[in-house]
Amino acid sequence: MKAENGVLPDTALTDYAFALVKAGRYGEALAVLDLLKNPNTPVALNYRGYATRKLGRIDEGISYYLKSVALDPHYAQVREYLGEAYLLKGDIARAKT
Repeated sequence: MKAENGVLPDTALTDYAFALVKAGRYGEALAVLDLLKNPNTPVALNYRGYATRKLGRIDEGISYYLKSVALDPHYAQVREYLGEAYLLKGDIARAKT
């Protein structure tokens, strides 16, 4: 089945991407996130960061996390994942902030 834009609302696609991420299906999650009408929300950027980080693209993941934090500095989940990414890089000082 071919994925198409506009079939589901962004919230449903974002929720599905999160489920794929949690199932370890990172590439598929990124493909779902590519379908979003507005990919620049704190939640969508957080999940994109998580999926890319889990695919080993840590710096790319951090860049998405930072964009998410810029949009919503109080979004706790993205701050947790950003800290984990910095720990993977061995940057303890940034992981604590």
